[in-house]
Amino acid sequence: MKKNYLFKTLSTLFLSLFISLQSFAQLGTDVYTLGLDNSNNYGGSWVATSAGTGFGNWNFADNNNGTSIFAGRFITAAHQSGVDVSGNSFGMYANPSGASSTASRSLPKEMLEGDSFSIVVGVSYRNGQKGFRLRNSSNSPIITFEVSNDQYNLNGNNVFGPAHPYSENTVITFTFTQNATDVSWTAVRSGGLTDSQSGTISSISPSTITNLEMFITNTDGGGAAQNNLYFNSLVFTSKYTINNNSSVNVTSTTTAPYLQVESGSTVTVASSNALTVSGNLTNNGTVTLNSGSSLIVNGTSTGNVTYTRNLPTSNWYLVSSPVSGQAYNDAYVTANGIDSGTGSNRGIATYTNTDNTWSYLVSGGSGTFDNGKGYSVKRASAGDISFTGTINTANVSVAVSNGFNLVGNPFTASLNLGDFFVDNGAAGAISGAQTWFWNGSSYDVKTSGNHGTFEIAPGQGFFVNAAGGGNLTFNISSVSHATAVFQKTNPRPEITLTLTEGSDTRNAYIYYVNGTTIDYDLGYDGNLFGGVSHSLAVYSHLVNNDNGNKYQLQSLPDSNYENMVIPIGIIAAAGKEITFTAEALNLPNDLKVYLEDRLTNTVTRLDEANTSYKVTLNDALNGTGRFFLHTKASGVLSTDELALSNTSVYVTANNTLRVIRLPSGNAIVKVFTILGKQVVQTNFSSTGSYDVSLPKLATGMYIVQLETATGKLNKKIFLE
Repeated sequence: MKKNYLFKTLSTLFLSLFISLQSFAQLGTDVYTLGLDNSNNYGGSWVATSAGTGFGNWNFADNNNGTSIFAGRFITAAHQSGVDVSGNSFGMYANPSGASSTASRSLPKEMLEGDSFSIVVGVSYRNGQKGFRLRNSSNSPIITFEVSNDQYNLNGNNVFGPAHPYSENTVITFTFTQNATDVSWTAVRSGGLTDSQSGTISSISPSTITNLEMFITNTDGGGAAQNNLYFNSLVFTSKYTINNNSSVNVTSTTTAPYLQVESGSTVTVASSNALTVSGNLTNNGTVTLNSGSSLIVNGTSTGNVTYTRNLPTSNWYLVSSPVSGQAYNDAYVTANGIDSGTGSNRGIATYTNTDNTWSYLVSGGSGTFDNGKGYSVKRASAGDISFTGTINTANVSVAVSNGFNLVGNPFTASLNLGDFFVDNGAAGAISGAQTWFWNGSSYDVKTSGNHGTFEIAPGQGFFVNAAGGGNLTFNISSVSHATAVFQKTNPRPEITLTLTEGSDTRNAYIYYVNGTTIDYDLGYDGNLFGGVSHSLAVYSHLVNNDNGNKYQLQSLPDSNYENMVIPIGIIAAAGKEITFTAEALNLPNDLKVYLEDRLTNTVTRLDEANTSYKVTLNDALNGTGRFFLHTKASGVLSTDELALSNTSVYVTANNTLRVIRLPSGNAIVKVFTILGKQVVQTNFSSTGSYDVSLPKLATGMYIVQLETATGKLNKKIFLE
């Protein structure tokens, strides 16, 4: 019983190991048999029709008159038993001088990189010429093995060298493997002598070798078996043609010279892994790219590929199809667990930029995911969505119109954002050199100057603000397997200011970048996304020459920190408690970060651990003037130091005088001509900003005088 139990246990273990190895076949390591043939398949009669698998039919040609010249072929036991399969071998004869016989056939496919062909050959007497040729599509010999002149010659060179000459009853197993620019070979000899040799035949490109020819000519008279050529056991294998219902995984960064997947077979690129196909991809089976994986095909691609993208929650996500031709309809909704909404709405939506609204797929509706276009998608629960279609191996253009456009990476590999800006003109097709990515709860701006190394993942949608109508270009040369942003050797100083209300959080970013200014810097300052309405937001205004734009990201010089006071804008509802926190990275060691609230006349340090500023809003906020961000080297920042140092006065397009960044309390605005005549006076109570309506005034220079409890401020303005 113990012996039987042990046997069963070991059998189960070996079976499990076998199944495990089969389940985890690796591309480029395991080989797949495309062709098999041996003499035992023919039942004793060598006919032209192939009885093996993969190889083409035989073509026979003989110089044989049947009386004095004899040539032909047979199946019988070889003179050398090492050639036989189950007691049989292919045999060929041609005698005497003037007789010849050939048998040729196509290989299962042209030999490409990673393909191998092997054959067993038996030779006894060295008379005449006998051997085989690997030929091209024109039947010109590329590699010739021939027994002649007491040598085993491969393309004219003695395979085994002078130290290992001809020996009767020799059996040689040849294996030829196609490489990128040459063919390597091995020859293992048994019978008369035992030996093995290997080498390389240079300057043979993939796709050159297509067929095999066996030949024998001019042997001595008589029918001795030793005169004949015997061969057997033809095998053709491939590393990159996947057949026989095989399942192959790519679990590392892999490069394949080409990839051909036959019907019934599958190739799966595992998450966080990458596959580059240097040549062509031909898929007649199944190719699946798991979420987070990457595929680049440098040649042509034929057949469909499936890319899955994981949506880790039931929230909305911005997506794009990384393949061409995927339809969406009721069947797609069901297969991908798409959520249902109000009425017949389904969780797939397109963006309409004429009125900044969403159009939802409805039950019974259908469409196709367009190349380069973005969509908003929501599953009923966390899980994967999939896109099946042909991959894009050339540039993709997508039409855009003036305003915000939802677009997306149309490739199965990451797209470099910096290259995308270059391809589309930072100050041209894309207004403001900026894009917006949905982070699951809000939009984050990314600019050409600050995020040029950012990689847009396959299936990732994002917004651009088009400067006008035309086309955006997604350049195939900009894709790579990169998955992370390049980390600079000297990280930039930066502050992330976070606003929290309940479970909702919003961020504003301050980067300190060498070469930027306190004014507007194209490619370095990024707006708060304007394609949707905001019930909660935090942003900043420019430190100098404020243009009224809301900046989620502002870049400032990496010097003179203490003299740059940053106006912070808030959008929030009345009655809400809001909380400010900050994360400061890589600032000079002596700098501290303070938030000033001019309504409550408080200053709070935010850069220390577990510090925050909380306030409940009596009134709704939608602008700047109340909150300011300061960086200071030493001491405690006092509200007495601030006064009107950061107050700004400017004229809007409709002849309204706007005063922003005011301290709270009563204020008076007076406007004088350059000659000192007062033309406007307005008294008001400030909550941070105020608009003053101007009467119709002549074009020219005017003086604005602002008076508050904390001081006076005079500013010049010009009215057109």
